[in-house]
Amino acid sequence: MIASYDLPAAYLAAGLVRKAGGLKRQGDVGRQAVKTDFQIIATAVVHGATLLITDENEHFKAIAAGKIVISGVPDVHEQQPLDLNP
Repeated sequence: MIASYDLPAAYLAAGLVRKAGGLKRQGDVGRQAVKTDFQIIATAVVHGATLLITDENEHFKAIAAGKIVISGVPDVHEQQPLDLNP
């Protein structure tokens, strides 16, 4: 499924931005990237996602305002073989 950034997602994103005190640079992350991150979170929440996995774990937790669980990308030390012939 490819979820759309629609009106309900835009409404939620605007609320998250307002709650966070506006769009501000966060470290090396520029304003436009922060705006996109709010949009990603809002789209996931509106379309029923319960977990968002990212390697920008702390950044996303800070702007998600508890609306969705944010988890870091797990370490995978060795790729397991895939059974392509079920």
